[in-house]
Amino acid sequence: MTPEIALINAVRARLKADSSVTALVGTSTFDQVPDQTVPPYVYIGPAARARIPIDCGQVWTVNLRIYAISSGYGRDEDWEIAEAIVQSLDLKDLPLAAPFEMQQAIQINRAGDVIDPAAPKSVFVDIQTTIGRDS
Repeated sequence: MTPEIALINAVRARLKADSSVTALVGTSTFDQVPDQTVPPYVYIGPAARARIPIDCGQVWTVNLRIYAISSGYGRDEDWEIAEAIVQSLDLKDLPLAAPFEMQQAIQINRAGDVIDPAAPKSVFVDIQTTIGRDS
């Protein structure tokens, strides 16, 4: 397992258990969106990490982009889903699968519209945390 996968799994579990998120998308929170999925739903997009140089262990800054997808009229529904994601994750410590451990609470760095006339409306939420590997 990698720190990205540990974080993705923890974020998905958190969002699927959050009543504010599930009230908007049900159980439709994905790492990979199944074919024929109908909005609204949430999926986890790109993940990235950067090594933090320290002498005593392995520590990374890990970033994820989470998408809120909607087909409702206007932007209200996708921004409402994005806000539920923010409230579920911002400043939270999530349990990660061994051997990984969060060193810093999740921070929401950015959110924004994705405008593509050929696709359902979407809003992204960027999160960041620091993850270490237990020795």
